Amino acid sequence: MSLQASSLAYYQYLTQFASHWHERCAKDFEFENTIKKMNTNPDNGPIIEIGEANFESEVLRWKQPVLVAFSAAWSRPCQILDSVLEEVAATCARRVKIVKINADNNPDLSLLWNIQSIPTLLYFVDGNLRARICRDGQQGSDSL
Repeated sequence: MSLQASSLAYYQYLTQFASHWHERCAKDFEFENTIKKMNTNPDNGPIIEIGEANFESEVLRWKQPVLVAFSAAWSRPCQILDSVLEEVAATCARRVKIVKINADNNPDLSLLWNIQSIPTLLYFVDGNLRARICRDGQQGSDSL
């Protein structure tokens, strides 16, 4: 077998191998872009960050149930919870609104709702607090 023939055979082998991985990478890229598009769709119920100025309108006066996550960017447990909240937002779109509040930037809300540790989740229905889940595992009187 000549050098040119062996090179051609090796090139065909690599091309066949690379083609398989190229298709797989293209599918993964397409899937990631689909997810990104889904997360930016306002009908999908993205997680929004709110503060003291719009807490009443976004939570207390909202018609649907609202899950409020008090967190901070520097907290590793809060960072882990963010990915879980994204899944919940995708699963419960149009049924439950999910909002985040930076506890460091909104100390008055943290005091008002007695936030003693982060992350803390508060669940509101018709403007009333129905459940509380804290990092230490304590829960409020009503369960989710």
